[in-house]
Order: sequence, then structure tokens, then C-alpha cells
Amino acid sequence: MKKFIVCLLVLAGCSAALHVDVKEKIVLEYGDVTKLENFTDQKGVSVKEVKNFDGKKLGEQNITVVFVNDDGKESSEEITVTVKDTK
Repeated sequence: MKKFIVCLLVLAGCSAALHVDVKEKIVLEYGDVTKLENFTDQKGVSVKEVKNFDGKKLGEQNITVVFVNDDGKESSEEITVTVKDTK
């Protein structure tokens, strides 16, 4: 019985979803894809994939960002960004 409880606790810890604190009011420069890493300040979390983003389209865009942490856990977040041409 003790082994069963320990296994459940281990499995529950392994399946915990990655929570990412996404920045608010993200503004990206027209044509500049290099700032895509600036979606979060969370340590140990990076951007794995960005979907539906067009760096040459001005205005608001709803995009999907897949984050991954150092343990390999992933989280997919819907984010609204604004693309501006300030240069």
C-alpha cells in the first residue's frame, strides 16, 4: 500500500502543468522577430515555438506561444501582441 501511495505522489508531481507568467501589453517592432523571447521574465522558461505570428503585419495579433522549462515541461499560451513600426 505504501508503494502505491508513493507512486501516486511521484506521478502527480510529474504531471503538474507548467505555469508561465506572461508579460502584459507586449509590443514588438515591425520586422523584428528577435524580441520574441521577451514574452516572460520567468527564470528557466524559454520559448519553444511561436504560431500564427507575422512580424510584417502591423496591429494586434493573437498568437500561440509554446513555452518549455528546464525540466522539459511545456505550456501553450494564447497571447495578444501589438506590432508597431517605430523606426
